[in-house]
Amino acid sequence: MLRIISAMCVVGVFQASAFAETQEKVFHVVIISLDGLRSDAITQLGPELAPNFYGMIENGASTLNARTDPDRTVTMPNHACMITGRGVLGIQGHGYVDNRSTELSIHANKGSYVSSIFDVAKEHGLTTGFFASKNKFQVFLNSYNGDSRLKQPSVIDVHNLTDHDDQATVKHFLKQMGRGLPALTFVHFAGPDQAGHRHGWSLVKGSSYLSAVQKEDVYLGEILRTIEKDPVLARSTVVIVTSDHGGIEDDHDDVTKMEDYRIPLIIWGKGVARGMDLYKMNKDIRRDPGNKQVPYGQLLQPIRNGDVANCAMSILGLPMVPGSTIGNPDSICGVIKS
Repeated sequence: MLRIISAMCVVGVFQASAFAETQEKVFHVVIISLDGLRSDAITQLGPELAPNFYGMIENGASTLNARTDPDRTVTMPNHACMITGRGVLGIQGHGYVDNRSTELSIHANKGSYVSSIFDVAKEHGLTTGFFASKNKFQVFLNSYNGDSRLKQPSVIDVHNLTDHDDQATVKHFLKQMGRGLPALTFVHFAGPDQAGHRHGWSLVKGSSYLSAVQKEDVYLGEILRTIEKDPVLARSTVVIVTSDHGGIEDDHDDVTKMEDYRIPLIIWGKGVARGMDLYKMNKDIRRDPGNKQVPYGQLLQPIRNGDVANCAMSILGLPMVPGSTIGNPDSICGVIKS
């Protein structure tokens, strides 16, 4: 069993007890995955060209030195980590290694049902949403949007897929927010990955890749402003931003390259410690990996994108995802618990 970061340790250095009586409960968590986002793309753009990334960092808990799964630095396996709280390989892994199919399900690949964040939310009467900008994310709808043949009920209430159209995806999501934001929503944007594969993961000023990341900053701003302008959402919502992998040249499948495995993880919103570094807040149980990728067997783990599953559960006051091993039994959330 992997021991990951402690949520209470995250808030402990922020004197959580001083806020316990006034903290309002978080009712909404939005997980946003920016496909192919290198951490150093954010710093290369800087606060002038990426104001919303920097605003989240300055007003939230974050690290730009999080990690992907150590065995895979490709899209579908890492998104399965985020949704199930498991690594990819091994008996306890989710087992999903295909990166192209739209026909498979995570359960069929594993040979048994793999629980998700959506399962836990639905079991506790919460609404769920799923919005993504790649057709192959149909795999998650195959897995969690119900299957009458298996008598498997849907655990995703609202969903939308687009074909590499982030602008359409954000419009669909904002429209849903206007109708009512689900308690738990997963949102995926494909832009940086698409630009990286077409033109390379170049950090040169004016590159197609940096322009794509800058567009994602604009979309983030639209989402954050919608939350901030709504009094109910502003006092009840946490947003988590991460990525499935980075990239170098025109690919990202080399698990030994830092450009592929180093990613950001940013947590912003109601009750989140402001301007805090997640490693410094958890130095006794987490270790900043520097430039290294770290296997799951190491005692002090880095922060990983797979942490977002049980982080979201912890924020919403829910139990951890059954079978999960990342963030188990604790999680990184930076939220002051009441």
